[in-house]
Order: sequence, then C-alpha cells, then structure tokens
Amino acid sequence: MTERQLPWQRAVGIVSSVARGVYFKYRDYAEEEDIAQTIWVYWFEHETQLAPMLDDENAQGVLRARLRSAGTRYACREMAYRLGMDPDEQADYSAGEVRALVRLAACGGPEGTESADMWVRHLDLQRGLAALSEDDRALVVSAYGDDDREVMSSAERAKVWRAVRKLRDAMNTPAGA
Repeated sequence: MTERQLPWQRAVGIVSSVARGVYFKYRDYAEEEDIAQTIWVYWFEHETQLAPMLDDENAQGVLRARLRSAGTRYACREMAYRLGMDPDEQADYSAGEVRALVRLAACGGPEGTESADMWVRHLDLQRGLAALSEDDRALVVSAYGDDDREVMSSAERAKVWRAVRKLRDAMNTPAGA
C-alpha cells in the first residue's frame, strides 16, 4: 500500500510536469529550471488560490493551465529577448481575448477606432489566422465569427477549442520566430 502524498509533494509533481511541458516547446530559448522557478514564484504569490485546487480533481486542469500560463509568459519573454525583440512588447493573448478578437474581426475589425493597440491586436489576429490550417481557420471563424452559430456537440467544441489554442499560440509567438 502506498502512502498518501502530502500537498507539497503533489505540488512538486505538478510544477515539474508543467515546467517540462513548457520547456519542450521553448527549449531553444529558456532553461527548464528557470521555467520551474518562475512557476514556483507564481505558486507562492497565489498559494491561497492554488493550494485548494490540489485536492479537487475537477480543478486540476485549471491549476495546470494557470501554472502553464506563468511558465509560458516567462519562456515567451526569454524568446523575445533572445530574438532581439523588446520583451515588454511580447503579446500574451488569452483564449478569451482571441475569441473576442475573432468576433470583432467578423464585425469589420477595428475600423473606426484610432487605438494603435487595437490595430496591433488585429494584425496579430490576421498573422495567427494565416498560420492555421484551412480547417482550423474555418472552425474558429464559424464558431466565433458567425452570428448564426449552431449548437455544437462536445466533440465539435473540443475541435474548436484546440483550434483556438493553436491560434492563441500563433498570436503569442513573435513574428519571425
């Protein structure tokens, strides 16, 4: 019979696993130990919100996603720095922001706005959409760009979610990387 793991032991396993996953994607730009350290800093800054998620099986995905975001933000900043870009200008779009930008683009884009930031976001969206396969692009646009959205099955929603994640990753990658 195995002993029940202590909360910090479960946290170590999750942080290590998430850091390893982020490292594999950004291994040319950031070290795994640095990514893990960044995730630990995030953990301790948000421990009161994250620690309860260790025991909740339904919250494991949310916990891993929040930790992955912290590690990815660090890795993207390192990537921008190593590519000679200003890390402060590195984009960090969430899936919700991506969906909102697709909806805005379907309504005509940032026409009529003088916000330079909105135009940059629109250009990032166009660059991200161009990086997707035709099928993924069609999924995202039909799911979030059409007013006449049909009810989707869970399998269709999963396909759309994967396509949105690909779009988000493409938008968060610096141009030319």
